[in-house]
Amino acid sequence: MDRRQLLLTCASLALSCRATPASRRPSANARDRRFAITIDDPSTEETPRYSADERNRLILAQLAAHGAQAMLFVCGKRIDSPQGAELLSAFNRAGHLLANHSYSHLNFSAPANDAEVFAGEVARSEALIAR
Repeated sequence: MDRRQLLLTCASLALSCRATPASRRPSANARDRRFAITIDDPSTEETPRYSADERNRLILAQLAAHGAQAMLFVCGKRIDSPQGAELLSAFNRAGHLLANHSYSHLNFSAPANDAEVFAGEVARSEALIAR
């Protein structure tokens, strides 16, 4: 996804999720309400309670059960593996949005991390997202 497409997607998502005055709402039914879910830096690491595969399957199952769509902000170093590729593929197949969160999640306010470093980080992560 290129930067323009990402910005258009984010803007569309924001517009679709904006608050609507109660007088203009077509229904009070919870299924008619819209909201946004963002998931930051998915992990392929194991945790004491769930394996990475189990945890991500549970997240996807709950999103599907509630008819919810999420935007997954991907930090490249966390998905730079076959397991990471499968995680992205699973979210993509389920219709969720994938967004670029740079490769290393550097502090881009630091003087050493200039525009060239930023562009390289984004391109490196984008290559993983696009695979």
